Amino acid sequence: MNDTHPFGLTGFSETLICVRNIADYLHTFVNIGGWQLIYQGETDESVLAAWQLPAGTRAKEVLIGYPGELSGRIRLVQFENVRQKVIRSNDQPWETGGIFDINIRIDDMAAVAPKMTAAHWQAQSDPVRLSFGPYTVNEWVPRFSDGTRLALIERISPPLTGWPDMRHFSRVFNSTQIVKDMPRAMHFYQNILGMKPVIHSKAPENSPGPNILSLPHQLADKTVRETCMLHPAGGAEGSVELIALEGMDGRDFSQNANLPDLGIIALTFHVSALDDFYEYLAGHDADIIMSPRHLVSAPYGVRYQMAVRAPDGAWLIFSENTKT
Repeated sequence: MNDTHPFGLTGFSETLICVRNIADYLHTFVNIGGWQLIYQGETDESVLAAWQLPAGTRAKEVLIGYPGELSGRIRLVQFENVRQKVIRSNDQPWETGGIFDINIRIDDMAAVAPKMTAAHWQAQSDPVRLSFGPYTVNEWVPRFSDGTRLALIERISPPLTGWPDMRHFSRVFNSTQIVKDMPRAMHFYQNILGMKPVIHSKAPENSPGPNILSLPHQLADKTVRETCMLHPAGGAEGSVELIALEGMDGRDFSQNANLPDLGIIALTFHVSALDDFYEYLAGHDADIIMSPRHLVSAPYGVRYQMAVRAPDGAWLIFSENTKT
């Protein structure tokens, strides 16, 4: 779809993850996934101050991405001498709050999964074959010890198109949140941010047995799962996926999603009129956690950015490239 968002909002282009050891992720994404290192250096003091971290806090960061792609990149930040906890600590997949995972297409599950396991990624189930509509995929959701979770998706049929010369991992194209209150979350993304639903379904699994969210097998076909995928223009690149599971009660991690804690912390979206967007969000009582300011976002230079907290704790960073 080519609909234009009134503030020029696009799908998210970058994911911010706080990690214990950048080297572990470089091994996973570069050596296993075929990505490239785009930038490495110290996190700028302007960024650390905007994140409201104590004076003197230091961090190093890298930007990685699929070769030749400007979107779907990941920024990894490793803090020095800072006390941290895992945002979604020892979580079950149906527990709510924070950012659950980021979605990446892969070319060969049978080759990738053993390498990921050897690199200390673990999951609560083996890869699961799923069918929805005309599509059949293998999907696996491994988690690293610092809380980062990836949804790795291999298309089985029909053949995947539009992703030429994919090297093991594709760019990031979607991110999932397990939400406590679906109407509230949808109101925020659809009515306040102005995103358009791409997919909206409400149904249990077709049959009992293995499932991607690791529900007890006998509950898979009895637990209603509501899924809503949204995007500013109704597309699928940089989309946000919301999932709510009826009757599955557990902890809520929404209040844990804070820097410098460990895990997937934020998604970065581009806008063309950030000041106007800020005034609009402030007028709709959005939870603004960083007002607009100029920040050094290496290797891009100075960007004009603000941030809000979504209803279930995820940080959403909005960035304007042209403001100086």
